[in-house]
Amino acid sequence: MSGGALYIALSGLEAQQVGLDVVAQNVANANTPGYQSESVDLANQQLPGSPVGDGVTVQGVLQAQNTFARSLELGSQAASSYATQLSSTLTAAQSGSFQEPSSTGISEQLNGLWSAFGQLSDTPTQLASAQSVVAAAQQVAEALNQAASNLTGLFNDTSQQASLLVAQVNTQLAQVASLNGQIAAQSGGEVGAANSLIDARNQVLSQLANEIGATVVPASSQQVNVLVGGVTLVQGTQSNALAAAIAAPGSPPTASGTAQILLAGTSTQVPVTSGSLGGMLASLNNNLPRYGTQLNATAQALATQVNGLLASGQTQGTTGPIAGPPLFVAAGGGTLDAGSIAVNPQIEASPSLLAASTTPYAGGNGQNAAAIANLGSAADGPNALWSQAVGQVGLDVQSATSLATSAAQQAQSAQTAEQSSVGVDVNGQLVNLVTYQQAYQAAAKVISTVQQALSSLLSSVS
Repeated sequence: MSGGALYIALSGLEAQQVGLDVVAQNVANANTPGYQSESVDLANQQLPGSPVGDGVTVQGVLQAQNTFARSLELGSQAASSYATQLSSTLTAAQSGSFQEPSSTGISEQLNGLWSAFGQLSDTPTQLASAQSVVAAAQQVAEALNQAASNLTGLFNDTSQQASLLVAQVNTQLAQVASLNGQIAAQSGGEVGAANSLIDARNQVLSQLANEIGATVVPASSQQVNVLVGGVTLVQGTQSNALAAAIAAPGSPPTASGTAQILLAGTSTQVPVTSGSLGGMLASLNNNLPRYGTQLNATAQALATQVNGLLASGQTQGTTGPIAGPPLFVAAGGGTLDAGSIAVNPQIEASPSLLAASTTPYAGGNGQNAAAIANLGSAADGPNALWSQAVGQVGLDVQSATSLATSAAQQAQSAQTAEQSSVGVDVNGQLVNLVTYQQAYQAAAKVISTVQQALSSLLSSVS
């Protein structure tokens, strides 16, 4: 028996020790987000002229990889984040501006206005009835103003969130580029030397997928490139920053397509259509402006129809065809919409100017007030338009909520599948632990046996 057996057994001892270390690392990170299970890459060491080999060598520590499962997970996470963000924004729009039925909602205030006009038609000569109409009109205008203000506030809040998220994304893009450089620097060394850096990069890439729907393309030297909508944001060690370009909204917002993401310092648009930022952009560019337009349509129909009938009526005390002044005007002048609609100060000061009659008031009949009261049931009246708007928002919220639930389930399934293929299987690690432990003990036994044999040989010679 030669001393070669000692070196062979020693290599086995060292190899099994590395295996035990890897098991310990895996178990310690079993619940670490982004961690991918590691394994020892062992190879028989065979030198020329050696009939039995020269033991075992550790070629490196391999990291579990499943590119397909990883791609599915990132895509499903991006879709889930998009749907969740969109659902959250639309739900906020509904509760802030379109919550019906509600004792303080626009529908209730409109009904109060029609009721007040109905009372005025019954008692057109009583000032108290005219004052009730003015008070009800003020409540309707204030409700529309508040709905417009809430919708504008939601638009501004979402814009601010988008800008803050873009700043965060820029930091993460720079992190990926930096990690790419560190990983590439170690790619030519021992296999597995960059595993911890790759795990760290994977976590950042997961965040980018959730935020902007980033796609990942492998590159040389274990680096990755990051793209969104075909636009490269990270290439090797270089990253491109983003900038949010969002125009200030009206009150309420009505202009679509005013929110864009650009490459910083350029006019190049980055089409972010997924991730939480994609959900924000969808609401800013489509849903919120559409809701603002519907809100304006209700306010403008109210003013046009009520003011039109008042213009064809007669005011109290007139003896000739004197048109009644409008009940609703735009506060401060300009275009009348949900944000600016207000009661005419002239009528606020003199409610008797309401043209309740269809004839000169000396023989007043209140029929004009009755016609206005009937607008509440008109097929194209303010109530009908408002009901359509509320219904549309409700359908959008229901659809977005359902999509968010479905997308979250798909994301969870994809994550589970990816983890089952590259994550840490604790039971499997326990099996590996026993395997390496037994091999370690066997190698130690070989060393002990060889030592005893050599000692006996030396004793017999001496």
